[in-house]
Amino acid sequence: MCWKKPLHQDNKTTLESPTSDKRSAYRYRADCSDCLEVMFLGKKLPLFDISAGGISFFNQGFSVNDTDVVYFDLNLPFMKKVPVFSCRLKIISIDENNLCHLEFSGISETEEEIIHLYVLKQQEKQLKKIKKDQQKKRRADV
Repeated sequence: MCWKKPLHQDNKTTLESPTSDKRSAYRYRADCSDCLEVMFLGKKLPLFDISAGGISFFNQGFSVNDTDVVYFDLNLPFMKKVPVFSCRLKIISIDENNLCHLEFSGISETEEEIIHLYVLKQQEKQLKKIKKDQQKKRRADV
């Protein structure tokens, strides 16, 4: 989850994440029913989150600097062709919650933009669901 944190003198805000992740991009965290999976070093793993900078998942015996080439199939229904691409992932840190933080390397600007678009569309879908659930709750409380 993210929250707004005021910056120094001015009234601008920024999003903060309560994780020690070193990736410097907004991360989308999917719920379990809508989770991407990735095959990393022979293990099929559900992603904890994804951003244009990388991914994270819970550690399954990996170490910092472990790397692998993985394939992504980002299902974006409004696109005529489902974007599928490969890239190299490297574990850059493992935090106190045993969460591996990995960064992408070898992706093109187009692929990075596809990931940005995927994150934005998933966030939009998640926000619509939250709003719908809140409306149902209000109706039930009346």
